[in-house]
Amino acid sequence: MASEYESVRSRILSGENRRPSLPTFAFAPLSPTSPPRSQRSSIPLSLPSPGSTLFDSSAPDHCTFISSLSTHIRHLSESRLSQGFLHLHASPIHSPTYLPDTSQTYSHITGLFRRIDISFYNLSPARLESFLSHLIIRFIHSSTYLSNTGTDLSTTSKICHSIFSSTGIAELNLPNTEGYRSELDAISSQGHPPTLTAILRGREAVVHYTNALVYFIQSLIRPNGELTQDLIKETHRILVQDSDPVDDKTWEQFGGWYRDYRLVSVNEGENEGEIDKDTTTAERAHRALSVESPISRRASSVYPITPLSEEGRRLSLETDRSRRESINPAAVGMYMSKLVYSYHAQLALDKSQADGGEANFSDPFALSAWLVCQFLHIHPFVVGNEEMGRIILAGVLMKKLGIVAIIGEDKKVGRVEYMGILERYMERHRGEGAAEEGDEEAYSEFAALVVRKALSCVGEFAAMVGSS
Repeated sequence: MASEYESVRSRILSGENRRPSLPTFAFAPLSPTSPPRSQRSSIPLSLPSPGSTLFDSSAPDHCTFISSLSTHIRHLSESRLSQGFLHLHASPIHSPTYLPDTSQTYSHITGLFRRIDISFYNLSPARLESFLSHLIIRFIHSSTYLSNTGTDLSTTSKICHSIFSSTGIAELNLPNTEGYRSELDAISSQGHPPTLTAILRGREAVVHYTNALVYFIQSLIRPNGELTQDLIKETHRILVQDSDPVDDKTWEQFGGWYRDYRLVSVNEGENEGEIDKDTTTAERAHRALSVESPISRRASSVYPITPLSEEGRRLSLETDRSRRESINPAAVGMYMSKLVYSYHAQLALDKSQADGGEANFSDPFALSAWLVCQFLHIHPFVVGNEEMGRIILAGVLMKKLGIVAIIGEDKKVGRVEYMGILERYMERHRGEGAAEEGDEEAYSEFAALVVRKALSCVGEFAAMVGSS
């Protein structure tokens, strides 16, 4: 176990360029374990036409979501005070190229958390819950925008409030109203036809994403809640519920199930039947987890069909010279097991440091960025990986610090920035044996983005607490 601690620590704290070694395994004919049964959602997952009842209030879990967040954050604040305030230490992984004045930024974040904790006892529960509700709604709206799905902020807010409170509403926006025209504008900005069908699909995307986010965060912040493969699988199942078929598979067949194929580039003049004939089983296993760029995946919901960059257009053309190669989902599960274990190993090391008198020794932003980037590199599901990555990011930051990082809130500018970072990350991991010196670069840029967006959230939190 000590070696696992050192492996993660070398990535997150020491700034070394080596990736932890991944397990070797054979492609035995194993069947993936069935994901746990989904808990009943508080929302019917097929949307009726405007004017009819959209939600019901039959599930108690969502009724307490915002209040449970409030309770969790109060406990975090009390814990930080009992340990002598929060001590955030920037990881050496940060680069001045992406995050100038790193020490000053982390000192500023630490100071904001101290201001929050000192004045927290003055904050009324109603004010805190209102702030958290608005914060999560903004996160959901921005995340669905990045996926080219969803609807406008006002309608997203109505749907989210209905899920958070489980109160149910009679109708959203009817045709020929100002709110309906706002939804049409939002749909058009995503490149979809401004039709009633597109609006209903956008609302449905918000329903599923919100249900998945609520399930993930609520499961994670419980006293004994922790990140597990089962939690990730079940969240994905909720996320893609009622999605269109993919590769002739219904959502029940790919929701919560690890992928069973990868795309292999077929070069001109190459004999497809002889690919991999000289590779070992371990090498084939590693190549099976080498993931194509999200831009080249036509099923991805984050990137538009026409990529923004010249590099994206080149990768899209490469897709036309690709073929599918079957892989065992158990191979994907092995990599996911390694990822989850390494994450918990770092948290266990943090706890041992805290017991020795120094709280929160690691950099939670670098650790969460590493977790999400590695998740995207594994690319465990056929669709919905980018959406799941943002859900994981929100969940681990909420559990650790009581905040979220809202990515993409500045619309087109934010989308271009976010997509560019993921493009560069995937490109650095493309092909056989990614260069070791590229490892640090691969997620330090994303870590800097997480820090900036988290800083914005903490600043809003501190201003709200200070004005109470």
